[in-house]
Amino acid sequence: MKGWDFIADQYGRVGSYRYMELPNSKEQFSMMVITKDAFTGSIVDLEAIKRQDERYQRQQEAIAALDTCVAKKDPAPVLTILLDDSVRIDERKRAIPMLTAINDTCCIEPLRNHVFKDPHLQHEVNLALGQILACHYLKECPHCSELIKARAIVCKHCQREVTAD
Repeated sequence: MKGWDFIADQYGRVGSYRYMELPNSKEQFSMMVITKDAFTGSIVDLEAIKRQDERYQRQQEAIAALDTCVAKKDPAPVLTILLDDSVRIDERKRAIPMLTAINDTCCIEPLRNHVFKDPHLQHEVNLALGQILACHYLKECPHCSELIKARAIVCKHCQREVTAD
């Protein structure tokens, strides 16, 4: 805790010690460092690892649930997979057709608010959302993005004129 002061007082130099423990062993060491940032990249954050494991577990559960989510009309696994950028791209692409099969408008907002890193994936999701809207005779207001009837000429939310598609 007071290594910087101790080294400065004792030796007249800038430095301190870091505690090091080798993974999967009982070996422990103290090592000398000369800057406050030295070897901080190797510090293991157990809470971050726990969060990462929980996220991975949710991904695996969602991937396993893809096979039954259409029959159950459950969009949660599809949304979990599509909204998590760390899921493999092939799994994300496999989930897209399930959006239209489930045909639930609750998928629209979370997917519209997500920024996809892959433009092809974004395009495929947009096409699927367009099909969902069409099945429910809805469209998005170009001004306020609220869902309105497909035949509406004035948005009920922002009161602005909406052009026919």
